[in-house]
Amino acid sequence: SSEATGVRSNALILDIAPAMKGVAIRQGLEVTITLAVASYVVEGWHTADRDSSIGSNCNAFVALKKDFGQGVCWGEASSGGDCSGIDFTHVTGISSTDSAFVALKQDLGHGVCWGASSWGGQCSGIDFSHTAEIYGTGGSAFVAFKKDLGQGVCWGESFWGGGDCSGIDFGHVTGIYNTARAFLALKQDLGQGVCWGSSSSGGHCSGIDFRHVTEIYGTGSAFVAVKQDLGQGVCWGDSSSGGDCSGIDFSHVTGIYSTDYAFVALKKDLGQGVCWGSSSSGGDCSGIDFGHVTGIYSTCHAFLALKQDLGQGVCWGDSSSGGDCSGIDFSHVTATSIATASTITSFAENTITATAPVTATTFSTTLIAHSATISTASGHTSSLPSDGLAWWWPFTAAAVLICVVVPCVACTCRPSRGTSGTDVIGCLSRTDSFGCLSTVPKERLPEWAAISLEQLNDLRDQASAALGDAFTSATMYEVNALLIRPACEREGKPYAHIVNGDNLLKAQVFISHAWGENFHEFVESINTAFRMWAVKPNIWICACALLQSSDPRVIEQQVCSRDPRKAPFTRALAQSDKFLVVRNRSVDLYSRIWCCWELAAAHELGFLDAAGCVMVAGPATFAEDGPVDIALAGATNQSDKVAILHHLLNKGSYETTNQWLTQIRAHIAESA
Repeated sequence: SSEATGVRSNALILDIAPAMKGVAIRQGLEVTITLAVASYVVEGWHTADRDSSIGSNCNAFVALKKDFGQGVCWGEASSGGDCSGIDFTHVTGISSTDSAFVALKQDLGHGVCWGASSWGGQCSGIDFSHTAEIYGTGGSAFVAFKKDLGQGVCWGESFWGGGDCSGIDFGHVTGIYNTARAFLALKQDLGQGVCWGSSSSGGHCSGIDFRHVTEIYGTGSAFVAVKQDLGQGVCWGDSSSGGDCSGIDFSHVTGIYSTDYAFVALKKDLGQGVCWGSSSSGGDCSGIDFGHVTGIYSTCHAFLALKQDLGQGVCWGDSSSGGDCSGIDFSHVTATSIATASTITSFAENTITATAPVTATTFSTTLIAHSATISTASGHTSSLPSDGLAWWWPFTAAAVLICVVVPCVACTCRPSRGTSGTDVIGCLSRTDSFGCLSTVPKERLPEWAAISLEQLNDLRDQASAALGDAFTSATMYEVNALLIRPACEREGKPYAHIVNGDNLLKAQVFISHAWGENFHEFVESINTAFRMWAVKPNIWICACALLQSSDPRVIEQQVCSRDPRKAPFTRALAQSDKFLVVRNRSVDLYSRIWCCWELAAAHELGFLDAAGCVMVAGPATFAEDGPVDIALAGATNQSDKVAILHHLLNKGSYETTNQWLTQIRAHIAESA
């Protein structure tokens, strides 16, 4: 809610639907405005006083029928959507991580877990006696806090998630807080704190002075400890996500709010606000007028400051995530409250939605809207605009908004390799009855960011001319920095869209490669692979398909690191006809996590089972290096690696993926 104080065990979602951070009621039309929050905020219930009977994680729901000692689950089975074998009698509360649940039977000193075992779904060896509260990160670990004994026990992923707290002293702990991958145990009376989990997400705080700390807040990867009486604050964790607040003045701060990657500190009495963290996710509010602000709300990447008394609101952050509300009429928004679980049916991140319920029995649903209709009492239907749901009010009080929930943003997997309906990778196929392609512009679909083979060769010639003798050793990194990225930043769109203008090319062959390879050899390997093709294909190369930027956060937002199934790589691959692996002499392709994922996704999408769908080019230089272990692969963004390993472990395809990686790395390519 707008008055939520911190992220302590995600306690702000007690008694509310698992996706909602705030609801504003517009009298007369009874319009419900729901703002979805980041999944690390909505997962996990504070066990001390939760009365709600609905819980969720990223991929599954659980409904507890406490009076009957029963529970029902749905969603992804491996993430907790199957609880058919769980005994819910005497359950007093439920907590969750990204992909697992734990049900605490406090009176019996017992607990039962289900979902992904590596993400906390296995707790058979955990002693739950004397447990007062259970906390879960948004990632992959739980901690059961035994306050009276000054003890805590953790389980789940220990490397990056906080599942190992064996060295933590829980004596005198007054509260436990979390980011997506780390915990903080605060000993307020002693002015001390202890952290564990991923250091890049706030799991290391040995140098932090916790004296006089009154409140703790968090983004997905950073903490801020506020010393309200002193007008001071201290931050740690990922600096780009709010972990650096060295220049922030905390005097007169009345509340702090967060997105995934940014904070805003409101000074209500002064009509001021200050932001830090990722500017693209709300970390820059230098132009925002905070006068008369009554409450602040957020999605994963955007803020809304509501001026209730004036009937106004101002937004900032990512416009596609709700950061642009310049056309919204906030007049007559008279109250702000927390939505109850019974009013919500489903949710998606980054979306602000509106419903106009007209009957006593109503519901609202949030989505990434690319396919939706308005149905009126007369039965007339009309389509919503294709640029997302945003805010859309042209309907009478008799209209009900009915939206199609799309699990992947504009994700349309090809059914030609033996899939239909919902594909194994979690996307809707184009044969699905929802038909989600119908209203999505080509420039928003990653598969329409291909280039021709001729255009790739032109890029090589440009790089050769610009670099001179240095071209012989140039990699994709240098070519990107010299030619691709400047063009993207100048034009504000991907290189493939720049060179093709209004005549965008759809991917026919997806290219999997490592950026550290020799660029000239990379181009030659692709030319060799298609040397016998009379008609050369359109090829999808990530450097040309994504909007390249000197700001890494721009790339992170495109990649969707919390779920690799939603990444543009996966979505483009799903729409391609062939998958070409381009190896090189310099860098082992499968020492990089996204290259490993691309092959894993190709396997899930059926490419490896269909004759002629997989091609391998380039030398088998690393064939003798032994079996591949994807867990050892490197990543520029560690959260990408976490998400990919999470998916493979949940699917049970970790070992199979390693086998395929090893086989492809050693394959003798005909075009080598």
